[in-house]
Amino acid sequence: MSSSDSPFLSLYEVIPDIEKDPKDLQNKITDVYSRLAQRINKKDIAIYDLFENPNGQQFFGTDPQTKRDGFRLVLQTGSLSTGANNVAHGLSFPSPNTYHFTRIYGVIEDTTVPEWVPIPNAGVTVLVGGTNVTINIPSAYNGYSGIVILEYVKFD
Repeated sequence: MSSSDSPFLSLYEVIPDIEKDPKDLQNKITDVYSRLAQRINKKDIAIYDLFENPNGQQFFGTDPQTKRDGFRLVLQTGSLSTGANNVAHGLSFPSPNTYHFTRIYGVIEDTTVPEWVPIPNAGVTVLVGGTNVTINIPSAYNGYSGIVILEYVKFD
């Protein structure tokens, strides 16, 4: 990994004296800003919104020199009933499909109890299909609602 790939920046920078060489100062500030922006953009971005967002993750691709960007989409389930519950995800998969899911997870909840249940788990399953996310729940979680988070890359 080259130093430009590292997410960490040096804790110390020597800033040139503006009186001695203003051009050196401008170059140094431009360089520091560029390195800072590159590192920040490589961090996992904690935006969990109800529409697709880049999440800052980068994945390998078929070309080792090119990274693939990750994306995140959050879905609200609404009230769930025993058995299979479909929630439209709104993603349009290309043909042939080049999307690859990297994480599928979430939580269902009953705020009146209160109780929160991670998904998937032994009693609750989540499946992503062409148009829907299908959440299967046992009768113990009837009436619960929650969120499902999809994280994926789009192209090879």
